Amino acid sequence: MNMVYLCHTVIAERPPLRARPTKEAFTMKFLKALLAVLTTLAVAFTAALLLWQDKNAPRYIHIYDNEQ
Repeated sequence: MNMVYLCHTVIAERPPLRARPTKEAFTMKFLKALLAVLTTLAVAFTAALLLWQDKNAPRYIHIYDNEQ
C-alpha cells in the first residue's frame, strides 16, 4: 500500500516496504561496518606512530660546533 505524504509542498509517493532485507542490503551493511572498523584501525595506528615518533625524537639538534 503506497502512502502519499506532504513534505515542504512536494508530494511524493513512498516506496513499498520490503518484508525481508535483500542480499544487497546485507552486503552494504557489511561493507559499511568493515569501512568503520578499518577507519578506526587506521586512526589508531596513525596515533600510535605519532606518539612513538615523538618519544624517540631528539630534544636538541646540534647543528654546528664553532661559533665565530
